[in-house]
Amino acid sequence: MERAVAGSPLGSTDRPRCLSGLSNLLRRRFEHTGAAEDLDRAVVHADEAVRGTPPQHVHRAAYLAHLANALHGRFEYAGATGDLDQAITFAREATRAGRGLPEADPDRGRYLTNLCGFLNDRYTRHGQVTDVEEAVVAGRAAVATVPAAHPERGTTLSNLSNAMISWFGETGDVDDLGRAVELATGAVAAVDAAHPERARFACHAVTGADDPSDGRLELHAESLMIRELAALTVPRGHLAYLSACGTAFGGTVLLDESVHIASGLQLAGFAHVIGTLWRVADADAAEITAMFYEGLAAGAGPAQAMHHVTRGMRRRYGSNPGMWAAYAHFGP
Repeated sequence: MERAVAGSPLGSTDRPRCLSGLSNLLRRRFEHTGAAEDLDRAVVHADEAVRGTPPQHVHRAAYLAHLANALHGRFEYAGATGDLDQAITFAREATRAGRGLPEADPDRGRYLTNLCGFLNDRYTRHGQVTDVEEAVVAGRAAVATVPAAHPERGTTLSNLSNAMISWFGETGDVDDLGRAVELATGAVAAVDAAHPERARFACHAVTGADDPSDGRLELHAESLMIRELAALTVPRGHLAYLSACGTAFGGTVLLDESVHIASGLQLAGFAHVIGTLWRVADADAAEITAMFYEGLAAGAGPAQAMHHVTRGMRRRYGSNPGMWAAYAHFGP
């Protein structure tokens, strides 16, 4: 792609496409290597792509969205609010670009989803009510735009759920919180439906403090003991997500043993297991679950998705590790 950019002279109609593609590849490489210079280059190339594209160009909205994503990625890494402000500016412009073209942009729902997430990020940092109000409006428009069977439906529902949780913090209306939980549940279901090799448990859990093997999941009609989990055989199990309290806590007696519900699912055959080290509030669990599955939908692996969730929660609640340090990933 770098050779393609080098081979596209200034003013070439193909140059913005090559620049925007290179920006996306650099962002993806950063996600694997953590090299900050890749993020900086991604922003520079995406910005040049936008500046080289006429206002009514059919791909201008996509190039604006790529620039917004590059700036937001750099904000997540370095925390510079200027990058977040610019990301929101370009994300807004992406949702408006192309409205005068003969055909509607099929990716507009994605642009609205990103705008919703970016605005909610700024709200959690600065507390401006107008940001969360706009985030909810954008998120609702995205949900109305993205079809139910669309592969990014889960991300769309997840972002609106997070915005509704923030909105609940302003209104105190339990109905708003209920809507957030409903959206988060829908987001998880949308992702799970496409991946039968995954299992998710949203229930109560009991930890055997003196005897870890007494730990169990409290399902609707019965209990599922650790020893029963470990006896299962799941030959193609990829991911088990435990949205329950203390599922990665092995008790207080055998501190050097890894006997807990999460390890039981690993023995059953799941390559990746997400569990919790202590109790987690329902609203926090819903938000974290939605963020995690949003990461999976975006292409991250389970470990990387949980890492991003933890970093995001730590930025918001750094002085309260109980809010961000409970979840643990087990697996490669």
